[in-house]
Amino acid sequence: MANLIPQDDYIRTALRLPRDLHAQVQASAETKGRSMNAEIISRLQDSFSKDDSRLVIALEEQIGTYKYWLEKARGIISMALLRGRQGKIPDADFKWMSEDLNEIARLSKSRSCVPNETP
Repeated sequence: MANLIPQDDYIRTALRLPRDLHAQVQASAETKGRSMNAEIISRLQDSFSKDDSRLVIALEEQIGTYKYWLEKARGIISMALLRGRQGKIPDADFKWMSEDLNEIARLSKSRSCVPNETP
């Protein structure tokens, strides 16, 4: 028996579909044992869930990139402090520290936080 949901929770909408898409929706609904309306609603809801999932994945990647650069900055600062206490920072170390800190500064000012190298 189908779940009966109060019709006040729905808005009637006329929808025009291309014939081939209509046939695909109808075949899918029949295969799953539900109405075309239920099939369309299910597919629409799934599409919004996937959009949300993509956003979460993108945000997690962005956070991971920020963490990568934060750890890199901490390492540079720690090394600089250690070498500074010893009274020397070799030119080669200074060069890569400076380049990485400049990259971190550039990324902190931009909306995109994609490093030039893969962590």
